[in-house]
Amino acid sequence: MEYLYKREVSILDSGVYHDRKYFIISLGSHPCAYVEFHNEFERGGDEWYDTPCHGSITYDDYAYWDENDETYYIGWDYAHSGDYLPYNVFGKKWTTQEVLENVKEVIDYLNKFAGEVV
Repeated sequence: MEYLYKREVSILDSGVYHDRKYFIISLGSHPCAYVEFHNEFERGGDEWYDTPCHGSITYDDYAYWDENDETYYIGWDYAHSGDYLPYNVFGKKWTTQEVLENVKEVIDYLNKFAGEVV
């Protein structure tokens, strides 16, 4: 993850982990993570919002980064108190690998919650 002072969207990593697609995206100033949201949960329900992601779920929609991707995603960002941002230069800078580890943790949680233990 290269931190920038301007908004510049780029995909840092993507793939499939335990049957769920994921994306790690840089918005320039900070990274964000997105994981595929299956229909096993009610989208309006809040039981899955306790996922062990950084901060909390801040995205709940289709892929804005690819208009051809009809997958529904939940996501979160790394722009909270204590995180590096252009106005908080002493905050933590997250690596793509650290974000990926959090993505895997969230996917494992969702799969376990849905009874899809792998």
